[in-house]
Amino acid sequence: LETLLSSAHLVRNIFADWGEDGSPAFAKGNHEKAYRQWPVKQEDYPLLVTFVWNDAVGDHGGYEVYAHRALPFGAMAAVLLYTQISQGVCMCLRRIFSIPQQAYVDDFLRVGPVLWAGLQELAFRRIHALLGIPLKHGKEDLSKCLEALGHRIAATAMWAGLQLTEKR
Repeated sequence: LETLLSSAHLVRNIFADWGEDGSPAFAKGNHEKAYRQWPVKQEDYPLLVTFVWNDAVGDHGGYEVYAHRALPFGAMAAVLLYTQISQGVCMCLRRIFSIPQQAYVDDFLRVGPVLWAGLQELAFRRIHALLGIPLKHGKEDLSKCLEALGHRIAATAMWAGLQLTEKR
């Protein structure tokens, strides 16, 4: 969030002479079924086995065994592995389109001048489509104020700031 807020101040200062077209616009996006959409190779299933106690198993209870077939959320390395995916997407957007894309695990956040916000959003959607990564519908926002990561983030041509949301 600190980086996003700093970016809003930077946009506000650099593009101030553009008037309303230069004021900061925020965007956010989210991957559909984040962890669950990334399959695990069949030979790696034994590495993702989970034992769950069930009193109904056998005469005295026992364990039921489950093997994940997709990247499991909550596994020790899951966040680290997923961050490699999201940072890969960010790197594509930065290198190919010069879009200052940021991500926190599967939450994608960006700020840029209003004039370019629509084009940046189009590039964000197209790169995901090319990579075959579905985006969560209803999570996309493009505005001067949005809620993300438990905060309300806002900016104008004169200031930028954030505030905790009620649920945080």
